[in-house]
Amino acid sequence: VEDEHSSPVVLFKFSQEMSAASSGGSVEGYCAGEREVLDAFNRWLGEQLAWLVPSSGVEVVELEDEGTCVRFSPLLTAAVLGTQQEDVEDLVEKLMELVPVMSSTMCLRQDFREETHRHAASLRYIEELSWPGLGAVRGHCLPPTLLLKRRCAPTPVLGLFQSSSLAPGEG
Repeated sequence: VEDEHSSPVVLFKFSQEMSAASSGGSVEGYCAGEREVLDAFNRWLGEQLAWLVPSSGVEVVELEDEGTCVRFSPLLTAAVLGTQQEDVEDLVEKLMELVPVMSSTMCLRQDFREETHRHAASLRYIEELSWPGLGAVRGHCLPPTLLLKRRCAPTPVLGLFQSSSLAPGEG
């Protein structure tokens, strides 16, 4: 691909096929809202790469047909930002670190949803397609009689987290 300056451009788009192939897992259950979920993951990836390797000049771009992608213009960033070979190597290294995290998270989203429904009577799964993590849960009150019964029985604890660290200042 080339940009408006006839400079070569590299576009990267994380996808379900990539996720399933690299992890050996299944991504079934993501037809509804699939593009929004993948756009969120690609947006997060671009933000992480820009933060981890600022001299790479990567950008998050929205393309009509493809959705959210990460764009890297090696010649343009070399001229403008002074990007060197080491910066490109760092970018590839960080990409290789982040993609498996994203693949695992994508595959575990459905598991997290199912476990929340199955084991947590006091939790409600919240469908948050624009968040690139496992999911979200909301606690709700239980009747007092059920609360007493649950105090006596051990309750599994489900975590809510994003599977990779955030950049400073992100919440």
